[in-house]
Formats: sequence, structure tokens, C-alpha cells
Amino acid sequence: MIVDALNRANYLKSLGPNFEIALAFLNKPRLDELEDDRYDLHGKDVFAIVQTYNTRPIDQRKWEAHKKYLDIQYIISGNEYIGYTPLSEVAPLTEYDDEKDIYFFKGQPAHGCFVPMSAGRFMVLGPQDAHMPCVTQTVPEEVRKIVVKVAVEPTVYPK
Repeated sequence: MIVDALNRANYLKSLGPNFEIALAFLNKPRLDELEDDRYDLHGKDVFAIVQTYNTRPIDQRKWEAHKKYLDIQYIISGNEYIGYTPLSEVAPLTEYDDEKDIYFFKGQPAHGCFVPMSAGRFMVLGPQDAHMPCVTQTVPEEVRKIVVKVAVEPTVYPK
């Protein structure tokens, strides 16, 4: 798990060409004007999901994880907590959904934490990271977020 501000994220380019593509997208001007939708950035290897939602109390959220993609969760506007814990700290709640690349977990992990997130900040989460996004900080509020999905085992590279 990595947490940082987007204006300090250039070091992530060293993680490979697909991170360069993701960062180039996140650094485009007027991200707040994008419609809620999926944006294909580089085949199946890199895509972005723009979403708007209201945060919810922690007892209305579940831990989740993915196998095929890393998440880069970037806050455009609003405030939320994103929970993080090692996957080994939570118990399966559902079977893995291969088509949606998601499965859900339950538990109160001993080594988890909830990170306050606000506009301009991002969190990178890998397959080993259970996470709980969209959690209310103080009162429910609207959040605009971009989740960039970067394939763990890329199939296509830029030339």
C-alpha cells in the first residue's frame, strides 16, 4: 500500500510503463469534468473508472481485494477513509468473482488502519492488500474518485 499526493507521484513511473500511462491520465487537466464512466487507457492492462458516490459508515462497508489488478484510488473531491489491512488479516465473505476481479472479506484486523483521504491524494493497493473504500470520515458526503486499474501481469506494453 502506498499513500501520497499526486503532485509527488512521479517516482511511481519507475514501476513500469503502465504506471506511466496511469499517471499521465491522472495528471490531465479538468479531471473533475469527466463523466462517471470507464475509460480504457491501454487495452486490458490499464483502465480508469470515474465514479461519484456518498460515503457510508464503516458498518455498512466490506473489505475487498482483487487478484488481476492493482488499484490507484485517486480522490478528485470530497473526503473519505480508505481502510487497509494485509489480506491475511481478514476472512473470506464471498467467493472470488473472476469476471469482476473482486472478492469480499469480513473481520476486524489487528494490523489494519483507516487512512483519511482528500482531494489530490491517492492510494495504491495490490492483490495482497484488503481495503475498504468509501467510508465516512465525520458525516456522509459526496466523493468523486478515479480508480485506475493496472494489470498485475500486463499483456501489452507501449512501443
